[in-house]
Amino acid sequence: MTIAETYYDGINRWDFARVASILADDVEFTGAMGVAHGKDACIDGLRGLRNSIERFEVVYVWDDGAGNIAVWFEIHVPGIDPVPGVNWMRVRDGKIFRTQAVFDPRAFIDAMRQQQG
Repeated sequence: MTIAETYYDGINRWDFARVASILADDVEFTGAMGVAHGKDACIDGLRGLRNSIERFEVVYVWDDGAGNIAVWFEIHVPGIDPVPGVNWMRVRDGKIFRTQAVFDPRAFIDAMRQQQG
């Protein structure tokens, strides 16, 4: 299993120890919904998604073999069409040290608001 597959499989299983095992201690995340600095902050951010997201579906993975991986994915949230996005991961020494997720958050934000009542 590739590092990208391990990352998304771990998230979809809500297995945060598994995800943490492939993140560098100084990992940086930037995304449409926020920023996280360090492994603990990234895992806390993922934990916060647990009540809103059903799953991430990996559609395609591009790996240049030099530490750059791009993942085309769909975010599945109950009650809305899948939200497409892309995640650019940078890998060093077998660990993800940078990740940037880009997607249009409008439908996702609306769905989260509806779930919160």
